[in-house]
Amino acid sequence: MRPLPLFLLFMLLQFPLWSQMMISTSLREDLRYNEESEEWVLMSSDEEELTFFEFNEEMSMFKHTTPSISSAYLIKEARQDEENEIFEFSIVSDVGNHYEMVLDPNAEEVRFYKDYEGVKIMVRHKVKRIWFEEEESARAPAVEENVSPRQNKAPQYAEPKGTKRS
Repeated sequence: MRPLPLFLLFMLLQFPLWSQMMISTSLREDLRYNEESEEWVLMSSDEEELTFFEFNEEMSMFKHTTPSISSAYLIKEARQDEENEIFEFSIVSDVGNHYEMVLDPNAEEVRFYKDYEGVKIMVRHKVKRIWFEEEESARAPAVEENVSPRQNKAPQYAEPKGTKRS
């Protein structure tokens, strides 16, 4: 069990202006629910599908970036399932598709559920890391102000007089 991330997520939902949450993932799996066997069947798995979720501070929307597309989602409703220690969201994509999303810090997963004409589909992302904006900025190295990344070149050294480099 990972109590610290769960505690941080709980605090984030209690104090919506506290911090901005980010999640990176390391695996995507597509599953279909088999009604007869009553279990999820893996249809595809992609370890190259690294994705990034960036929630706004109010936890009212998030951006999901994949290698091929970036989509925005509105969070219409957020619920905490204290018994299972998960967070459930009813969301709507920027093109109007409705999904249920589950953030499960203990299983280290973000899951999307959708019913396509009677076929239940789940897209499961394995969480690589969950962090908050304040954590990242606190660990970031100091950067000189007004310095363009293009100006960050290797230092130039003056040759001392009377010496030659071979």
